[in-house]
Amino acid sequence: GVGLGVLAATILFVVNYSRIDVVKHHLSGENYHSQVERSRKNLKLLTERGTELMILQLQGYLFFGTAYQLLEKIKDAALETKGRPIRYVVLDFRAVIGLDSSVMLCFNKLRQFTSSQGIHLIFSDLKPNQQNQLALSGFGNEDNFYRTFGDMDHAVEWCENEIIGQSNSLESLKDTSSDHPLDNLAMTDAQIDELSFFLEKETVEPGVHLITQGDHSNELYFIISGLITATLELPNGEVKRLKSMQAGTVVGEIGFYLGLKRSASVTTETQTSFYRMRSEDLQRMRQSSPQLAADFHISLAKIISRRLVEANQTMSALMR
Repeated sequence: GVGLGVLAATILFVVNYSRIDVVKHHLSGENYHSQVERSRKNLKLLTERGTELMILQLQGYLFFGTAYQLLEKIKDAALETKGRPIRYVVLDFRAVIGLDSSVMLCFNKLRQFTSSQGIHLIFSDLKPNQQNQLALSGFGNEDNFYRTFGDMDHAVEWCENEIIGQSNSLESLKDTSSDHPLDNLAMTDAQIDELSFFLEKETVEPGVHLITQGDHSNELYFIISGLITATLELPNGEVKRLKSMQAGTVVGEIGFYLGLKRSASVTTETQTSFYRMRSEDLQRMRQSSPQLAADFHISLAKIISRRLVEANQTMSALMR
């Protein structure tokens, strides 16, 4: 009787647990972006092609029942004929507490299916024991259609870079134009030319601190080329990436206006060129070209508002 009771309880647990949705959040490139701030042109491209990127944040303990549901969910989405086909599937394991050995059978089937469909399968935030389990099941070596990343942000960033790179390759013969680094200001060409008189152009090597956490704020940067990263140093000494920024982006506008100490550091990752505006440059523009200064303020307000809208969209997607 005891044995039958234990067996019945086990079966009921498996059946009930398999009903729990293993997917905590189902996101796409339409409503979720990496912490890389891009030009308006590239951001528009990523939104238009957002359905090519499928992001699934997993949760709980994975065993055969829940893993099979996951496999079927991805298959159904990949074989959907409407819209753009899925080209990237990111599985985030941050909230996964464990993997049953039977899960590996489903994951191997998933890898075979995605590679046959030309879909890149990407795992992120795997714990060491989960990496070992996968390695023992044939997931040890990365290839053209399978990759791993330390966190979901870098995984999504890689997918976005691939989408942008493919688009640029396809359009390079048709479009030879490039974005002006001040295009994000949404000002006329004449206004941008006039604004340039109040900016200082500079090029620096990798590893240079444009902004240091804790310093006072009196400079604003417009990135012309290169890559910079904003990082936050936590009390325990850990350094966390907040955002990476490329050409066409504006850096330091909040602290510049509020005059507060910098809440994070900004460092160049590659050789970087930028326009710099100091507080005295803005004051000089207010005195000599008040209308230009007013239009400049409106443009920066739009950039800050757009960032807030994007942040709200991401939060809404994560709360579904």
